[in-house]
Amino acid sequence: NNNNNNNNNNNKIIHNFHTNLRKLPAREAEDKLFHTVHQYEVDPENSLRPLPHSFSIVLNSYAQMGAAREAQALLDVMHHLYGEGKYHWLRPQVAHYSSVINAWMRSGEAGYLDQVDGLLQEMEDFSSPSCLSSARPNQIVYNKVIHGLAKAGELERAEHMLERISSSSSRCVPDIISFNGVLHALAKSGKRGSAQRAEEILQRLEVMHYEQNSNANEIVRPDLYTYNTVIDAWAKSCKYEPDAAERAEALLRRMEEMHASGNKSVKPDTVSYTTVIDAWSKSGNKAVAGERADALLKSMDDMFLSGNEDVKPNAFTFTACLNAFAVSNDPTRAEALFERMHRMFEATGNEDIQPSVETYNAMIKVWAHSGRDD
Repeated sequence: NNNNNNNNNNNKIIHNFHTNLRKLPAREAEDKLFHTVHQYEVDPENSLRPLPHSFSIVLNSYAQMGAAREAQALLDVMHHLYGEGKYHWLRPQVAHYSSVINAWMRSGEAGYLDQVDGLLQEMEDFSSPSCLSSARPNQIVYNKVIHGLAKAGELERAEHMLERISSSSSRCVPDIISFNGVLHALAKSGKRGSAQRAEEILQRLEVMHYEQNSNANEIVRPDLYTYNTVIDAWAKSCKYEPDAAERAEALLRRMEEMHASGNKSVKPDTVSYTTVIDAWSKSGNKAVAGERADALLKSMDDMFLSGNEDVKPNAFTFTACLNAFAVSNDPTRAEALFERMHRMFEATGNEDIQPSVETYNAMIKVWAHSGRDD
């Protein structure tokens, strides 16, 4: 009973310590943590033992601030304490590294991606059985780095990370989140050939999942985000690829067919249709851009009126259509759609369909292309 009471008291003390630590600003929390370490050094029998979770709390606080150098320094302190041997329970773990990686990515400091890569390499070095397996990077860490690279526009490094995850030493396999991160990087880049590369990755995923279907391949099942991202890659490639809009719409049709066959995870939504309309507006194809945009919008209208709320047209949809009408020099359709937007907004007050600056700019483009004096 005495032992149980002592354990309960210790647990309560630790809980209160961690609760107070979370309430403090990061630097004050670090000071309190270091004070605890010092007290334990002086009188280990009667002092609170510093725990890995204590360091996690402070590292998370630094990560939220983007205080990368402070987080890195604290991780180094953990390594030092663990290396002394007296603090064998303080070995850095995945959660500690993950917080420091977050801090570097939030910091945006020059060279932060190199710092992240160094930390990841350090973690991968722990893959050896003789090293700290508790610090081996997991799927969550790899995906976090991929999305950080995608956000930074580091296309080649994001793609390389896929192969890095697949290596035998990582003991991980890429999942759909990994692939979606790389696809996002490709779409965001807008570089020549990026859309084709994105579609090749999509085809690889389709083969992995649909043609070699097994429970193991469920983790690479392409989803709505996957297809929408590849469509977006084509929309952003119109200046390089003369058939980019056709390729984007072909993907949309494939999604429709797959959904009709029972695949609920790729049901096209407003983003799917709007992005294809946007592709036509950027295609420069005067002969068909307006026609295709109008047909896609009518399809969305019909489905929405039939109860499919996932394809409700919004201001982005209407504006993309107006830009397509400008390409095809079709002021009649453009003015009718512009008036429709105004009527809908005035009747409902719904901000999703409120004409924006981009909407008015699209109409100015329509009138400029028409050559009309009125």
